[in-house]
Formats: sequence, structure tokens, C-alpha cells
Amino acid sequence: MTKAFLLGLGVALFTLIPYIFACTLAPPDQVFSGFLINPVDGFNYLAKMRQGMEGNWVFQLPYTAEAGEGTFLFVYFLFLGHLAKWTGIQLLHLYHFARIVGASLMFVTAFILLSYFIKEKLIRWSAFSILLLGAGLGWVGIPFGVLASDLWIVESIPFQTAYANSHFPWATACFLGLIILIVSGWKSVWKRNLGIFFLATLLALIQPFSILVLVLFLTIWMLWETWIEASSTKGFQWKSGLSEKWIALFIMIASALPWLIYDYWLTIDHPQIAAWNAQNITPSPPLLEFILGFGAPLIVGIVGFIRTDFKSRKSDRLLVVWCVVQGLMIYAPFGLQRRLSLGLYFALVPIACLTLHRIIRDSKSVRLAILILLLLSIPSNLVVVGSGLFGVGKKDPALMLDVDENESYQWLSDNSESDRLILCGPTAGNRIPAFTDLRVIYGHPFETVDAERQKNWVENAYSEEFSTSDGISQLSDLGVTYVFYGPEEKGFGEPSWLEGQTLIFSAGDYEIYEISNP
Repeated sequence: MTKAFLLGLGVALFTLIPYIFACTLAPPDQVFSGFLINPVDGFNYLAKMRQGMEGNWVFQLPYTAEAGEGTFLFVYFLFLGHLAKWTGIQLLHLYHFARIVGASLMFVTAFILLSYFIKEKLIRWSAFSILLLGAGLGWVGIPFGVLASDLWIVESIPFQTAYANSHFPWATACFLGLIILIVSGWKSVWKRNLGIFFLATLLALIQPFSILVLVLFLTIWMLWETWIEASSTKGFQWKSGLSEKWIALFIMIASALPWLIYDYWLTIDHPQIAAWNAQNITPSPPLLEFILGFGAPLIVGIVGFIRTDFKSRKSDRLLVVWCVVQGLMIYAPFGLQRRLSLGLYFALVPIACLTLHRIIRDSKSVRLAILILLLLSIPSNLVVVGSGLFGVGKKDPALMLDVDENESYQWLSDNSESDRLILCGPTAGNRIPAFTDLRVIYGHPFETVDAERQKNWVENAYSEEFSTSDGISQLSDLGVTYVFYGPEEKGFGEPSWLEGQTLIFSAGDYEIYEISNP
């Protein structure tokens, strides 16, 4: 166990190296954003943490002019913000620290679960190696223009889950931990039940829809086990270990259900959250992209279903149900389809390794086959890491901030009034709430209410057609206090209404105005 923890920690720490390297690649006139994958969401996470740092335990959308009432939502990020306040650690540094801790827990939890599925030491450690470093065959599809899921759906691949953001590793650790607590035998029932309550609550707060995946495949598996036991000569024994698993499952459901009901209620009762949820659509890609994305473990696993007996052992039956049910769920009529892929790779890998062990038999040949499986699974992760670093080297504006831009945000943080509204372009709109206590009109494709219309309005506000009287009137009606005017905004036009406003900050190509006559 210690060795597994150290290996998991080592890989988690390894994921920090590209971020450190990116900082060294930044030229003197730029600052690395701190995000190598999906920086738009990265700044969004920091904006949520900032609300917690300001002492809030309720969340308000910072990316919309009318934030609405605060809600007990995104508690994970709010907690990190409070933790930053208590410790004095910068938000970005704490974010990555939490990512490393969560990734370490995810990997060690995965090893414990592998011990339940795989008794042979060599096969177990081989599977763990693939979980630590592997992905799919997405790299094969690149020359053909196919963007497989393992190149962009980070929650579907453990290494990328550890690499990409802070909350996915924690959610995955809870997901796997709940499986362990429910399916394994425990001498101390109350400790197991307390652990289930804690992990189910935490998972419901971080990634609530993953609870639905767990409930469905564990229920189907336990119904199958109940039917097998009831069909035996002894019949179903309520005092058997299976009955304890049913109780554990009910405890998980009871622990998570209040939060699921609360989240659902918010999506229909809270105007801003309902509008955000309506836009928060993450469909799964075409089936071929998922097949390539899960790659060799999926292909070998299918061979295992056909050629070997995965119904004779209880643990094997769990793997089969897990894969089939979750595989179907990622194409269920649900707005967050691809989010349901979290955790599936942890079932595919042990099936693939067990298949190779049972088909090949010879230990040396098994080692070679698993080594090939691992080597085929690594390149996609190298592509993901390399593409981010390549973007930094090419000064990709999505990953980099100009020094003057960064100085502008810091000035706003130190000198602007809290909870005021600032007019800015889409890029600054995404970043300003991460650095300041200001709200923006548009800044995120999901968390800005009526996002597309607001984005168009912001861009039009900087155009020459936006007349002086009409422009000031509309800004006043919205309650805009500040105007951010940088290179992106200047690209939209030179609004005549800006001439009559007070310039309060200037650095290079970046200017900040205060509305003189709101």
C-alpha cells in the first residue's frame, strides 16, 4: 500500500512539472495563466474560489450582470477559497495543491479497488501502471482528423483527470472509495457506514451526477447477485454479506439524495441557476471517438467478454455491469453526457489485464502483452501535455496574459469597489472575476445568463454604431461602473461615448475608465 501511495504521489507531482516549465517559457512581456487545459473554466474555478476567500458560503454567478440570490452551490471551490483566506496561500497555488492531493488520493484508492478485482500481484501492479500513465488510442486518429475523447475529455482518463483540474480527482477518489466501501467486507459496520455517508455527501457536493452512475450500476449488480443467491439451494439469506451491501447502498443513496434534490430544485426555481443549467450542455462525441479514446483497454476488454468467463466470480460480474451500464449512460438523454464518463477507465483496465492473463497464461508473454498495452496507451497523454506546452511556447493568448493586462487586473483588485459591474470583452470578462470582486456582463459560455446575446451586446457596445447618448443610457441602466479597454476591446471599435468618461488607469495598451455620469 505504501508503495502504491508513493507511486500515485509521484505521478501526481509529475503533473506539476509541465506547469512549472510553462512558467519558465513565458517571455518577459507575458505571464503564464496557470492553466494548460481549458483556461476558460480554469479562471471560472478561481472566480468561485475568490467568493469563498471573501468569506462567502453561498455562490453567485460572477459572469452575469444580474447575479441573483446566493445559493449553497460549488461548495468545493468556496471551501478552497476559505482555505486560502485562512492560510494566506494564493488562489492559483492552492488550486494546484488541492489538485495534487486529490490526484494522490485518487490513485491510491484505485490501487485498493484493484486489489478487490485482481488477486495476482503481477497483474494488479500492471493494471495500476496503466491507470497511472495510460490513456486510449486517440493519437492514432490525429493524422486522420479524428479528435478522440482521450485528447479532450479529461475526466475519462485518470492521468488527465490528475493533470487538468482540481475537482475531478477528488470526485473520482470519492467515486472509487464508495465502490470499495459498498462491495468489500468490513469488520466495523459503523465505520464503513460513516465513510459512505461522508464520501457520498462529498461526491454529491462536487460531482452530483456521478452518484447516478454509481446507484445504477451497483443496483443492477446487486440485483444480479441477489438473484444468484436466491437461486441457490440455500435461498436468499438476509444475514449474509449481500444484505450488508444493500444496506450500504441505501445509506449512500440516503446521504446523497438531499443534495441531489436541492440541486434539482435550484435548476427549476432559481432564475439565474436555471438559465445557467439550460446552457450547460456537454454531449458525448460520436461513438468512434469514445472507442478510440478508451483504446486498447476497451478493445482487449471486449475480447475478454467474448472469449473468457466474466460471470463466474462476483468481482468479475461487477466489472461487467460497471462497464456496460456506464458505457450506455454516456449516451443517455442527459445534458451532461460526457461527464458521466468519469470512472469508466478504472473498470476497463482491470478487465483488459485479466483478459490477457486468462487468455495468454504464460507469465512472460503476459508481461510483454501488458507492456505493449501500456506503451500504446501513453502517447495520447504526451500529446495532451505537449500541446499545452506548445501553446505556451507559441504565446497562445488563451494560455498567456500580457504583463500590462495582469497589472490592470491587479489594479482593479486593489482599487475598485466590490460587486460593481465592469464592461469588458469576452477574454477579460472571463478573467476579471478571478482577480477581482467585480462582475461582468459576459465572461463564460455557460455561466453568463443568455450568453450568446450578452456576448454580442458587449462586442457591439464597443463599436462605432453604439452612439454616445444611447451607449451611456444603456450602460447606466445596467449599472456599469467601470469600462475595460484593451487590445481585444479596441478591435471591436472606438466608441464615441468613451471620450466623455474618466480614465483612471493606463498600462501599455490597456485602459480602465470610470463612468462619469451613470
